[in-house]
Amino acid sequence: MHRHRISVQALSSFLTLALLMIVLGCGGGGGGGAAVPTYTISGAVSGDTLAGVTITMTGAAAASTTTGTDGSYSFTGLQNGSYNLTPSAPGYTFTPVALTSVTVNGANVTGQNFIAAEVPTYTVSGSVSGLIDEEVVRITLSGNPSRTVSTDSSGNYSFSSVVNGSYTVTPVAAGYTFSQVSAPVTVSDGNATGINFTATAKLSVTWKEYVLMTSASSAAGWRSRTLKFSDTNPAILFAAWSCLDSAGSTACPAAGALTWTSSSGIISESGASADADVHMTLTSTGNFIAGTGGPSTGPHHLRVALKVVPGTAYTNTYIQSKSFVFHEMIVGSSTMWRHGRGSTDGAGTVTLSSKTDPSGTITTPDTSWGTLNVDAGGMVTLGGIPTFSGFLADDKKTIVGTYTSGTTYRLMILQITERNDYPVGPLPASTWESSFLAKSTSIPIVGVQAGWIYCTNTVDASGNMTFGTDWTSSNTYFQDSGPTTPFTGNITSSGEVTMSESSSYNGQASHDWNFLVGTMTLVTTVNPVGTVTIYLLQVSTR
Repeated sequence: MHRHRISVQALSSFLTLALLMIVLGCGGGGGGGAAVPTYTISGAVSGDTLAGVTITMTGAAAASTTTGTDGSYSFTGLQNGSYNLTPSAPGYTFTPVALTSVTVNGANVTGQNFIAAEVPTYTVSGSVSGLIDEEVVRITLSGNPSRTVSTDSSGNYSFSSVVNGSYTVTPVAAGYTFSQVSAPVTVSDGNATGINFTATAKLSVTWKEYVLMTSASSAAGWRSRTLKFSDTNPAILFAAWSCLDSAGSTACPAAGALTWTSSSGIISESGASADADVHMTLTSTGNFIAGTGGPSTGPHHLRVALKVVPGTAYTNTYIQSKSFVFHEMIVGSSTMWRHGRGSTDGAGTVTLSSKTDPSGTITTPDTSWGTLNVDAGGMVTLGGIPTFSGFLADDKKTIVGTYTSGTTYRLMILQITERNDYPVGPLPASTWESSFLAKSTSIPIVGVQAGWIYCTNTVDASGNMTFGTDWTSSNTYFQDSGPTTPFTGNITSSGEVTMSESSSYNGQASHDWNFLVGTMTLVTTVNPVGTVTIYLLQVSTR
């Protein structure tokens, strides 16, 4: 009886365990459920562009893809739900702008298409004029992102692929101000042209100034000084130093005693220490000034100033083993011009190969100038001329200086000649602002005359140079002696300039082609005194 009860209990336990195993096997764990179905959304972009359009998907899932070469795209592995599709590509708009509530419900969704249209674009253009080397001007067009271009050699600039909208155009060039700081521009279904600026070089820099003075008598002299001006127009003198004149005076103008004012390209001078009737012009590079001044009673003067550029490094290597030309005016006990050629060796020793003055040319080698030296500040000396003091321009191509020789006083401009690629033939068409210091031989009735002259010279495409009606002189007789017919100018590959109508004229174009220095004898007739012979030193800027 007991055995029977045990067997029944064992069988009952076995059946219970088997049933439990069946239950657990069917409903427990995880491995045997059915997979969740997924689907695809697809479409295509047609129109002005196909490939590379970004399609962004949001909603039940987020993703992005790009269209293929045929414009097609697809998103795979999507579960049932609602989705949004948005196309984008720079320079294009789309129709529709977006597809919203694209519903996946148990099947793939196809035909989600867009049409692309290229956004029309236009140009924004203009030019920079005035006293500027146009190639250094940077023009910025606002936008996202902003864009910047440089003006070309004629001062023109242009931005392409500009869409409709409002913008700002801003010119920037170190050392210059502009007629407007920036210009607002609206592009509305068309090109925006004529966004122009006029540049003016700031006078708020330090200048090395060299002046030669003369008069109808033998009274003459020179002065040199360093002038620093404020960052305004008019520019007010901050300080002056290294002042010296041919009489030995080291007096400098006081701060505030000089003001330089620039207007329409002409610089005038005012203040307690100003010279009378000052008329100066500035090269387009903004680093070279030439001008005239002095009352009609004299003394009359010609001045040249070089900009001192902070951080410029100077060593003697810049002036050693070089060829050069020089032009100078001589006044005092003797009156004449002189020009010549020479070279320096590896130690800076100067040999003059030719010297020309109104009496003729000497080609006997001359080493009397001694050694040319420049210090770390750009100041230049000549070992054989103890009174010579000059300055080397920041481009290391021009030296301007003054000196005394016996009882004569001299202003010299020396140009290092390294270029051999000037446009050979007639002078290129251009406009120059010329400054002259002039002194005559004895004129019947009125005696020796002296004065300054300034005028505008216009050169046409054939090299014909006309002298403008603005010919102005501090001397009445010189005022009436301006050339009435054009001179024909020619230039060599090395930059030497001659005039067909004047065998005495000799000039040299600067390395940057922005100023011209020359000497000549002008023989003209002035009523009622008759023939007048005038010696001139000319410095022209553009």
